[in-house]
Amino acid sequence: MPAPRYTVALNNLLQAGRIAYERTFVPEGPPHSERWICTVIVTAVANACNELTPVSPYLMFTGAGGSKPDAFDVASYSTLIGLGYRT
Repeated sequence: MPAPRYTVALNNLLQAGRIAYERTFVPEGPPHSERWICTVIVTAVANACNELTPVSPYLMFTGAGGSKPDAFDVASYSTLIGLGYRT
C-alpha cells in the first residue's frame, strides 16, 4: 500500500532540506544565521513542492541574479505555495 501523500511530502521536504544544507549555493555568512536558514527553508520548500527538482533560491527570486532571499521572500513564497501556486 502506498504511503499517504502527507508522509511522502514530509519525506521529500526533509530530503530537500538535507540537499539544500549540502549545496554550495547556501549564502555566505555563518551557518545557522537568519539569512542562511531562510535560504535553506526556501530551497527545501521549493524542492519538496517540485518533487525534488533542484531549485536555486537565487534564480527563484531574482532571475539571473540580484539580491538573495530574505525573510520577506520566505513568507511570500510560502504563501504562494499555500495558495497552490508552483514555481
